[in-house]
Amino acid sequence: MKGRLAIITKPKNHSARLHWQHTPEKDNIDVYSPIGGKVANITKTPTSVKLTDNSQKTLEAQDAETLTQETLGFRLPLSGLSYWLLGKPSNTGLVNLVQWDQYGRIETMQQNGWDIHYKDYAEHAGYFLPRKVTLKNDKMTIKLISDKWADLLSAPQ
Repeated sequence: MKGRLAIITKPKNHSARLHWQHTPEKDNIDVYSPIGGKVANITKTPTSVKLTDNSQKTLEAQDAETLTQETLGFRLPLSGLSYWLLGKPSNTGLVNLVQWDQYGRIETMQQNGWDIHYKDYAEHAGYFLPRKVTLKNDKMTIKLISDKWADLLSAPQ
């Protein structure tokens, strides 16, 4: 998926462009500044997460949430995000609420402490995938806009 990301926290807001490649074994996320320069690469496997910044400094942690807490100062829900971006619940944690739209697509969901809202869906290769996703918890709001979807064969099962 290629798209845009906004993170709204107090006192700072962040924005970026993303190029996210997902397979069941690995996530590879390239993060770009709003004007296009690559700022970081995040590689997530079942056992670790590595962040390499634009000066080739690499940081590693056991999970994505710990890594983002240590590097950014807040926890991004990268473990569930690959599922939520596809409009379905994560494979971890209970789903507390699901509301469906008239077409049987998730409109609102609560999982793992996040309120997840799907604003728009777009058709790609016969699938309707979320185009605008907003995640909120008591500390931050994350807005994701997917501009382009690629091969869906590697989507999480």
